[in-house]
Amino acid sequence: MMKLDRFLKETFRLNSDILGMPRRCTTESHYTFANGYQVPNGRVVSSNFLGVNYDEKLQGQNSKEFDAFRHNSPATKIERNIILFGLGKHACPGRYFAITLIKMILHHVMLKYNVKTEFENVVPRNHIGFFIGPTKPGESGIVLENSD
Repeated sequence: MMKLDRFLKETFRLNSDILGMPRRCTTESHYTFANGYQVPNGRVVSSNFLGVNYDEKLQGQNSKEFDAFRHNSPATKIERNIILFGLGKHACPGRYFAITLIKMILHHVMLKYNVKTEFENVVPRNHIGFFIGPTKPGESGIVLENSD
């Protein structure tokens, strides 16, 4: 299961569905970052999740390429270089259930189906504001054939 954890973590890192997270500054006058940069009250700022996911300082060399063995920790472990389930005390409490369910679904698909791709190239992402939406029906390029 450790290899599947590594595979899932890298898949989530490389194919995040959230580009960033907008937040409004609610302090009385302004918020000052450690580097001295100030954000005035009422201003909307956004974290750049894809920037973190693709940063070679955080992810190592070839950060825009899939490497199933890039990670050594479970997919449920909260780390600053992977913003999958949030950070700190606000991390998603359902992450253990979610990862277990994803593993069960993958196990079922691998046992029951032959998985093939229809296209040589990857289908382009569907950007919708701060989110990346699913591909349109029939355009994913994934073909499932019964293995019976």
